[in-house]
Amino acid sequence: MLQLHLRLIFSNRRAIGRRATRICGCIALSFLWMCASAQGPDFLSRLRDQADFDLIKGKPLNEKYGQVESIKVVLDLRTDLLYFVSSSKFEWHYDFCRERLGYWQSNYLYNQANYADSPDRRYALANINHLIAGDRWSLEFTSADQIAPAMALKLYERVADSSFVGDKLAIFLNTPRLAAAFATHAARHGAAVITPDEVYAGLKYQALNCKVGFGYLRRLRVDSLEKNPPGPTDIVVLDGPALDIPAVAGLLSPEFQTPLSHLNMLCKNRGTPFLAQKGIWVDPAVLMLENQLIRIEVFQDSFSLQPCKLADAQSFWARQRPKSVQKLKMDVKTWQLQSMERLGLHSTHLVGGKASNFAVLSRLSIASQGKFRVPEGAFAIPFHWYWQHLIASGAKTTVDSLLINGGALADSKVLKTYLDRIRAKIEVYPVNPLLITQINDRIRASGTSLRMRFRSSTNAEDIEGFNGAGLYESKTGIVGDSAKSIDDAIRTVWASLWNFRAFQEREYYRIDHRHCAMGLLVHKAFPDESANGVAITKNLYRPDYYGFVINVQKGEVSVVSPPQGVTCDQLICYSDSDLDFYSKKRIVEYISTSSLGDGQPVLTDAQVVLLTEQLAVIKLYYFQLNFASPLNGDETATATNAMYNRFALDVEFKFDGPSNVLYIKQVRPFDD
Repeated sequence: MLQLHLRLIFSNRRAIGRRATRICGCIALSFLWMCASAQGPDFLSRLRDQADFDLIKGKPLNEKYGQVESIKVVLDLRTDLLYFVSSSKFEWHYDFCRERLGYWQSNYLYNQANYADSPDRRYALANINHLIAGDRWSLEFTSADQIAPAMALKLYERVADSSFVGDKLAIFLNTPRLAAAFATHAARHGAAVITPDEVYAGLKYQALNCKVGFGYLRRLRVDSLEKNPPGPTDIVVLDGPALDIPAVAGLLSPEFQTPLSHLNMLCKNRGTPFLAQKGIWVDPAVLMLENQLIRIEVFQDSFSLQPCKLADAQSFWARQRPKSVQKLKMDVKTWQLQSMERLGLHSTHLVGGKASNFAVLSRLSIASQGKFRVPEGAFAIPFHWYWQHLIASGAKTTVDSLLINGGALADSKVLKTYLDRIRAKIEVYPVNPLLITQINDRIRASGTSLRMRFRSSTNAEDIEGFNGAGLYESKTGIVGDSAKSIDDAIRTVWASLWNFRAFQEREYYRIDHRHCAMGLLVHKAFPDESANGVAITKNLYRPDYYGFVINVQKGEVSVVSPPQGVTCDQLICYSDSDLDFYSKKRIVEYISTSSLGDGQPVLTDAQVVLLTEQLAVIKLYYFQLNFASPLNGDETATATNAMYNRFALDVEFKFDGPSNVLYIKQVRPFDD
């Protein structure tokens, strides 16, 4: 039962920075609703101390960063009353304005008026976020808010004057529009600001995959992983950055990752709990449990390590892996080089998942009328040639010997020896001259480039339930160049099917290695790219909501396997939304910017919007393939919209050459 408390509030605004103290000449009436069950107030008119904040704090809707506490702020522009609103009780600002301030119009009209630079605006709206790491406080406006700088400053001053936060408060410049608006405006008015890079640099904990796992807690140095690789029942704590790791039961790193790094994508694909925390190598909670069998659970703001029973761990391990062996389809009889026009999603058994999806991209590129391209001169080498090479080189005999040797499969050192032999036989045996002749003729006839990229495309890659990100290798080959020969490029890619990590990954998912084959996707190489990146076509930070997550880096520097200490642009773009609340405003929200970009975004807003619009086209096409029957009616339309928001693809792209042409080079299913 709610009890109504009426109290008089005299607004005494204290000085902030160079502002003079002034006492409002009015007495404001404020209603404070308090729950009898002691769940805390719906709102407060002042924040006197941390205890007041704790009464009404909750989690931000968009959890871009870990360890953040948040409350909502509403300034009624007609009454000049300020409300600090409980985030745990009101999911949206609109809910509070309707239920407590008597706002009666629809949510749509509310959004149109109150997130625009409009005379019809009634409320100034924001969140106060407490960034626990570093004890920082920020005033954050939603990325879709077109609030004028003067009004933003007014809200900032009122919040600072009416709360214990005071001079600690900074305006969060999370969009290019805000950053440009406050580049000089804030300085003139003495307002503190904070950038995404400053927030990101100040973090100490990062939840990368919030899952549960069971295993033996092992502290392993990165430089020892090659000689002593961990197993699928190990929960691994690393002492530094790693580019990849075999299938493990959990992963704790001292180095932050982008959410789209190969390491994190592998953990997502496996369902492996994964976190990053500065100083984790010497964390007392880790040291006291080293080499013990434990249960790990990763939360958005923290993690839990607890000793567990062997029976519980064994039960969990049994549930994680597929119950039966998966035998993949492969066609090793078809020998002709394959044009993209002949391939599609039905071709995985012939040329592998990467080439099959590339064929779909090729057709969508034509339909886009030049808005995006795929790399030119593309064709696929079918499984036939790999299979013949495997037999002729003697590597297949070694494969068969390995797969019947249970001891080798159980001992990682013996397994690595077998795999080294298989790869060596593939890499030294010459490729069939007939294939090399066909490839050279095909490349020359295309007139595109003699410098080509030979990319792995297996039937155990880019498929539903197993994306295989980063498991296999790609190599550049140049026609007529002995130093970068076509022959060497092909053999390197073929041999990568038997990399230790790739083998372990397939073994964990019970994929029958005898039915795995390597095809190749061949297309023009990119010597002059201005930017490269990866996008996930859903909002990873706000489930079931609009938005694509994009990671992009300057030039050829890798996004998915970056050099140590190098960070990329991380952003969310909302241009795919069919709501004009977002789509007409072309919203781009930054989480961090590239360490190679001098604080400036790698892409222009126009490039981000172009990219996002083309990603939406690709996503919609794949969505319709997966959910072919359109749903009708309001309820089913809502269900379809929810399914669309959850459905996601993992897409690789580049901007190339002086004209910054957008290329989409790869698409695969994404499931986290």
